[in-house]
Amino acid sequence: MYLSLLNPKLWLRIIHLIYINLLIFIKIWWYGMNDEYAKQLKSTINRSGPVFIKISQWLLQRRDMINSNVFNELKSLQISCKEYPIEVLKKEIENELSMFSHIDEKPLGVGSIAQVHKATLKNGDPCVIKIRHPYIVDMMRIDLTIIKFVSKLLRFKYKKIIDALDIDGVLTNIYKQAFFRTEYENLEQLRYIFRRDRLVKFPQILYVQDNIIVEEQCPGNHIDKIKSDRDHYISARYCLFYAFTKMIRNKFVHGDLHDGNVLYHNGCIYIIDYGIVLNLSQRDYRLFKNLIRAYGVFYKTGNCQRLVDVIQNFTNIKIDEKCKKNLQGILESCSKKILSAGNSVTAFKAQKVGKSVNELMDFFNENNIYFKENILYLLLTLPIIEADITNEFEIDFIGNAFKKYGGI
Repeated sequence: MYLSLLNPKLWLRIIHLIYINLLIFIKIWWYGMNDEYAKQLKSTINRSGPVFIKISQWLLQRRDMINSNVFNELKSLQISCKEYPIEVLKKEIENELSMFSHIDEKPLGVGSIAQVHKATLKNGDPCVIKIRHPYIVDMMRIDLTIIKFVSKLLRFKYKKIIDALDIDGVLTNIYKQAFFRTEYENLEQLRYIFRRDRLVKFPQILYVQDNIIVEEQCPGNHIDKIKSDRDHYISARYCLFYAFTKMIRNKFVHGDLHDGNVLYHNGCIYIIDYGIVLNLSQRDYRLFKNLIRAYGVFYKTGNCQRLVDVIQNFTNIKIDEKCKKNLQGILESCSKKILSAGNSVTAFKAQKVGKSVNELMDFFNENNIYFKENILYLLLTLPIIEADITNEFEIDFIGNAFKKYGGI
């Protein structure tokens, strides 16, 4: 996966990255983040290539490590990935072209590693193909080596942060995403877990190689497209919550479970992306279960002592009495807003209690309290699943979901 530091391509790439990135990082370091610099940063990330796009998307999820000013500037920026013409991609799959009678020129979606097109098989069946971008593996090996080397240098000064980030694990996961056989293996694990389910389905894989994956075209619409239909929208959210809890019960974490990767059709959901599926240790599973229970007590009563204790267990860092008192104060402030709003808001909804949530994350950031990656995926997925149901339809979504599906 990594290259030798003596490889000349590596040093040419380092010079190129310094050339396109140095000026903007000096400006941000000297003047601080603002709208103009945030846009420039987006542009430099795009020019830096797929690995840096993946890293930036992942870092924006590390809300416990980014202060609120930087996060608020960057969270609205969508990383626009380069689209390759279909003729260029066809050269990457020359051996498989005979399978198709037609491939749409316009992609359904473009990612940093691959893009997705509708196609028609020779027998007339519709399908979807995901094609890896050209030269992506060589580019990734160079960039991953650079990031690995830089992280080792930074570790001397920022050991706690680098260890919490689990750079080796992140880089390995990014590299694996370039090989679609890994995605197929993830799908087989998930398909086995949900083999008897009617609420959660997965597309059938018709063909797979490292650079291409062909799957059946699933019916339905993305969840955010059916928001105007209240009953179907809420049903889709419950199905997604059910999928989330069942994966956790089976010690799996889907690291990218959002509306863009889920279709809803006739009372069930189709999960159409499974590139990031992580194993959950028994300890992490137990900690997350305790967090959900503590959150339930906090949500219903406003008592946050149990939640404070659980957060300390999550971080593997001893929180001193002063920090614990400050943390308790922030949570109590948050709980007052929750209880005063009744069932129209939950602790995880930043729209209504955004200030308190930002204070909480800034508290973690200022006190060097960082979550493990797998746990953070779980914490981030829960509010995504809840979405705007609690606020828009004024129902206790989390409470009802746990009653309906038995919790975790």
